[in-house]
Amino acid sequence: MTRGQKLLAVVAVVIIALYVTGAATQNRSTAPADPSQHGLVKALGGLFGGPPQARLDELAAPCLSGDRLSIKDSCVLTVASSDEDIREVRLKPDRVVSLKTRAPRGDSPVEETLEGGSTVDVAVDGDGVEIRLVCKECTVIVGGE
Repeated sequence: MTRGQKLLAVVAVVIIALYVTGAATQNRSTAPADPSQHGLVKALGGLFGGPPQARLDELAAPCLSGDRLSIKDSCVLTVASSDEDIREVRLKPDRVVSLKTRAPRGDSPVEETLEGGSTVDVAVDGDGVEIRLVCKECTVIVGGE
């Protein structure tokens, strides 16, 4: 066998082993499984991580002070363009907030209602984006763990 064939055989064995392990450890309930909750997926996600967080110096908004957005009615958070393909902007509102932006790598609108106290990561492509946040009066923490 050539070196390439040996490598291909090893990869095939690893894929088969992962499939068998996944099938053997799956939950036997009839509800559809959430693949992101599988132990192997969590381990690989922890190993490789997700997209980087947008830095505070890449964010601008008239209501932004430090790492907090103080919103009265609405505020537009502008994420600057970057060399990164995908980044995330972590938001944690203290009250219910409506979010409107566009999907990364496209023009499709994204609208979401964020619950107070919850944390959400908004994906942003390298072109940057505007994120419109609407609430009567609220504070949103930007970034963080």
